[in-house]
Amino acid sequence: MESMLKPDVHVAEKLAMHIADVADTDDLEEKHDIVSCKVSFILSLLDNLIREGHCVLIFSQTHKMLNLIQNSMVSRGYEFLRIDGTTKASDRVNIVNDFQIGVGASIFLLTSQVGDLGLMLTRADRVIVVDPAWNPRVHHTYQKRGQHAPVTSI
Repeated sequence: MESMLKPDVHVAEKLAMHIADVADTDDLEEKHDIVSCKVSFILSLLDNLIREGHCVLIFSQTHKMLNLIQNSMVSRGYEFLRIDGTTKASDRVNIVNDFQIGVGASIFLLTSQVGDLGLMLTRADRVIVVDPAWNPRVHHTYQKRGQHAPVTSI
């Protein structure tokens, strides 16, 4: 009975290593029909926000998280724009202009680093910070982006 109350540390270590190995593969979502709670929550938010006519920026610190969100959005039929570190500088101006004038998508996916480059995305009235940096200055930057109208940050 006493041995049942003491957790086996080696089993926990093996499980943690397995989870880390699985999470580090790019094809996790392709092999498994898994959507994290965070992505599910974002999709639920988007269902409501887009139906209500809002324009949304979604910031993440990593490409991998943006890829997971993007894959889930594609499977749901959402239109979106995206800029990350792999986007050519020459394409960024066109993508930002398309968003600002309302061509196509009302959802914009960005990595945190790109969003910190002074992009003026004033069309958005909702900002979702997927994995916060816990830096108030950074969050203020995400929220404002040259904006004068009120913006709700989630």
